[in-house]
Amino acid sequence: MNDTASLSARLGKAVNRQRLVDTALRLIAVPSRTGEGGAVADCLAQLLREDGFQIERPAAGHPNAPAVVVRLATGKPGRTLQFDGHLDVVHLPFVPPQLSDGSITGSGACDMKGGVAAAVEALRVLRDANALSAGGVLFTAHDLHEAPWGFGQQLDRLIGDGVVGDGVLLPEPLTGHLPIVGRGAARWKVTIRRRSYCRMLFARPIWPARLRASVTLSPSRVTNSPRSAQARYIWSSTPTTTTW
Repeated sequence: MNDTASLSARLGKAVNRQRLVDTALRLIAVPSRTGEGGAVADCLAQLLREDGFQIERPAAGHPNAPAVVVRLATGKPGRTLQFDGHLDVVHLPFVPPQLSDGSITGSGACDMKGGVAAAVEALRVLRDANALSAGGVLFTAHDLHEAPWGFGQQLDRLIGDGVVGDGVLLPEPLTGHLPIVGRGAARWKVTIRRRSYCRMLFARPIWPARLRASVTLSPSRVTNSPRSAQARYIWSSTPTTTTW
């Protein structure tokens, strides 16, 4: 068995499944709508302290919910791998955690308290197995991720203050592959004003809904021409308070 396979097997044996599940359930049990993540950040910090980690709580421009930072360092020169995750969830009615038939449900279970719990377990395993020979691991968790209530301001501040690794793993949902480059993202607000009634040319869905607009840009054709952006509009059946 080569060194990589041997290390992988050793780390796999060190993962405590029940501990991982318990961590996820504790985080999901704390309501944390975007902008209101102070309580869950405190919960995470306490959980990490119980595991013997040294915690930093930089406000990063959001004193109501200071970020949670852990540094797992070897003291030897080398690059730092960062685990980053957000603790906030979208503004929908809170659903308490539940474990049933091997699946965890609840507000933020997938996006992304389950991922944060996995990163915490990875920290424990790397430390307990003494697996790092050089460099280190940086763990960061924060609020203000989910738009339109947040736009990543706290994470931006952390990066600006130098709390950043040489590379980062994001345990977001649906990331079964390891991407090596991202295309980026953009967010905007649109206000439409009209003087008279305009007839809708589409059917109203059963649930009050919101119209989501996304734009796909072709990097080779980005110009000032409107044709450089192709917009597609999608109905979302998520119940909202939209007035028609």
